[in-house]
Formats: sequence, structure tokens, C-alpha cells
Amino acid sequence: MTARTAAADAPLWGALFVAAASVLWGTTGTAATFAPSVSPLAIGAVAMGIGGLLQALYAARSITDHRGGLAERWRLVLLAAAAVAVYPLAFYSSMHLAGVASEPSSPLARPLWPQLWWSGSRTASR
Repeated sequence: MTARTAAADAPLWGALFVAAASVLWGTTGTAATFAPSVSPLAIGAVAMGIGGLLQALYAARSITDHRGGLAERWRLVLLAAAAVAVYPLAFYSSMHLAGVASEPSSPLARPLWPQLWWSGSRTASR
């Protein structure tokens, strides 16, 4: 494969990876239901810990290169870190309380979710 061919195939590979990530993300709530004895907070903490470490390793060079700008905006970085830390804990807790059927994580289902919510047809139950 030449560099020109690889560059031409980049949009296709990007779309395939986004689709694969969507499918994998859409299964996290379902997978969590197969571990009913594990706290949703524990599942969220593990997901956040492993995912955070992998992302930090992947972005280590960029973080190092931009450490000056990050230090200047430390309040914004701290707010973003808190939001990223709270999200998986809230997500898995909500899946535990509301049930997997209410999980609007599919990219195809997201546009429909507000319509279902506001029309009063809340079919999700535990």
C-alpha cells in the first residue's frame, strides 16, 4: 500500500472506527447489567480509570507539548477533569436505576430520544 492509497482510504477507516466505537459504547450499559453484584459506581470508576489511563498515555506527548497553556487555564482544566470524572459515575448509576432500555447512547437513537421523552411515551422501566 502506498502513501497515496493510505491517504485516500483514511476517511473510510475513520468512519469505520467511529462506527465501531459507537457499537462498543452502546454495549456498556448492557454489559454492566450482567454484573448485578457490582456497584454501578465501581463499574464507572473502573471504566473511568482504565479509559483515562489509556487516553493519557495516548495523549502524553501532546499534554507535555501544551503544558504551559494547560497551566495557564488550570481552572478550566480542573472543571473539565471534574466533569469527566463525574460522567461515568452518573451514567452507570442512572443505568442501574432506569434500566438499559432507556440508554440513549446509540447515535441513531439520540435524535429520537427527546421526541420520545417529551411526547409522554416513556416506555423504559426496570
